[in-house]
Amino acid sequence: MAAKSPIRYVFDVDGNVSEFSEFQSADFIAISDGGTGAITASAARTALGLEIGTDVQGYDAELQALSGLTPTDGNFIVGDGTTFVNESGSTARDSLGLGTSDSVQFNTIITSNLTVNGPSIALEGATDDSFETTLAITDPTADRTITFPDSSGTVALLADVQASDTLAEMGDVTFTSLANGDFLRYDGSGWINDPVNLSTDTIGDYVQSITGGTGISIDVTSGEGQTPTLAIDFGEFDTGSITEGSNLYYTSERVDDRVAALLVDSTTSGIDISYDDVSNQLTISSDLSEIVEALQDNVEGLFSGGTGITTSYDDNANTLALSIDFTEFDTGSITEGSNLYYTNARADARIAAASVGDLSDVTLTSTATGDILRYNGSAFINEPLNLGTDTEGAYVASLVAGTGIDLANNTGETSTPTITVD
Repeated sequence: MAAKSPIRYVFDVDGNVSEFSEFQSADFIAISDGGTGAITASAARTALGLEIGTDVQGYDAELQALSGLTPTDGNFIVGDGTTFVNESGSTARDSLGLGTSDSVQFNTIITSNLTVNGPSIALEGATDDSFETTLAITDPTADRTITFPDSSGTVALLADVQASDTLAEMGDVTFTSLANGDFLRYDGSGWINDPVNLSTDTIGDYVQSITGGTGISIDVTSGEGQTPTLAIDFGEFDTGSITEGSNLYYTSERVDDRVAALLVDSTTSGIDISYDDVSNQLTISSDLSEIVEALQDNVEGLFSGGTGITTSYDDNANTLALSIDFTEFDTGSITEGSNLYYTNARADARIAAASVGDLSDVTLTSTATGDILRYNGSAFINEPLNLGTDTEGAYVASLVAGTGIDLANNTGETSTPTITVD
């Protein structure tokens, strides 16, 4: 189809259409009337806001190549010298000049974490020359962490640190006539050496000396490192010092009561028995009405007084009187029965057999050397002394080495920590 020329109305002086005429070379249809607002293609694009290079991109083979690429995750668009292609991984790094064989330089690197797959890092310094500082590490056999403190300063080399640094060289430590057994004590302004004074340098009660009371002897009452031995001195006691228990002491009243209990008045024996507890008098008399006359004449011959017993028989009155003479008795006259007499040997054996565990308010469980007795609210129990819970005041359980400090023997019973500045 051939191109057509547009036509337009021609108006007369009265405003009436008088004829049609072709558009002249300078005529155009306005955009508001559906035209292009211009007489050339370039001007029309400008009028319509489609000017190439300003409002829209003109056709370009390279842009066409870019539009044909697939937006794959992780790919980079790289020019290969002819067109644009997608690359990823080591291919993209090589194209960007960041391959493993490339020498890359950065003014500043900011990253959260940096992993270097090599034994060293070379730092060029301010001047780009043939001299560098290399930070090298020994091949690690496990994950290691070296932490720099939150402070400014200069890192010292091992050669810059004296291997013989000691506490005495610290600025806040003052030693005066250092002696074996001294401790470091803070005096309010610095650390000084002195022996521990249990009276002023510790918290809680302590035993300064031991004093023996009645019946207690002590070989050593005080002194550094002493082990006092406490013993019972029975030389200070007699039977009057010990409260009577199940083993009763001898009294005349008890003997009287015992004899009275042993003698029973039988209604057929021909003997009447009466005991006067007030006067301690035991009376035994015959009741002739209870026996035949023949036996009455033989009574005097049948009874004779033994030790502690006196007899009196009145044949005319047919009465026999027996009296106990307590002056003939002492504790040696009575054979020992279930109620034992006191002897030093028995007291020694009783004390030797007793132990702390026999006490009603002490409960021992698997006792071990070094155990102490601690009151748990209801009884005393044995356990090793726990510095954390069984003592008052702070104590050092272990030392932890910070930056630049080496520790040896820093934990354990009787350990002597060695602190060295690294």
